[in-house]
Amino acid sequence: MFAGWRKLVGAVHTNRPIQRCLLHSGKLRCTLSPQITQLIRGKVKEVESEKQIGKRRNLDGSPWKLNLVAKQIRGLPVLDAINQMTFSGKKASQDVKSVLYNTMQAANHNKGLEAKNLIVSQCHVGKGTYRRKLRYQGKGSMSLMQIKHSHLYVELKEGEQKKKRETRMMRRLKKHENARKPKKIRSALM
Repeated sequence: MFAGWRKLVGAVHTNRPIQRCLLHSGKLRCTLSPQITQLIRGKVKEVESEKQIGKRRNLDGSPWKLNLVAKQIRGLPVLDAINQMTFSGKKASQDVKSVLYNTMQAANHNKGLEAKNLIVSQCHVGKGTYRRKLRYQGKGSMSLMQIKHSHLYVELKEGEQKKKRETRMMRRLKKHENARKPKKIRSALM
């Protein structure tokens, strides 16, 4: 490296000389590129599988109601999620279905990912712009109404479906099953 780096470091002890002399000394600026610095500090994540992000902004409806629909498809394979939205009775399900379908098509076209291998890794909802509107009431009075909008973000990833959902369901079923079993009646006389 260079002579005298131990004087600059002081009480900091590490096993890596590059990190010792360049990153922990207060008198030197880091001369490494940001990628190498992140690699040295251990902040580089593993290479992730291919993913495709889809979003739709300012959908009609409140974020609360849209999130109820988004909860239904988190962690599901894309084709199952589209089927789930097709038969859902909620108004927001059609918007979610179109976002899923468009994202799936984009993943196939742009990155060559097959639909049968894709899962919905993330699906979250954000608050959109709220529009104000007058609500006319009796006796010449009025109040303000808020017309709510929300944003939807969907991330599709290649991979397998997580088993968490199934195990949680089985645990719940087991609990109900045990509750249904006939219990032995104890007589007070015996």
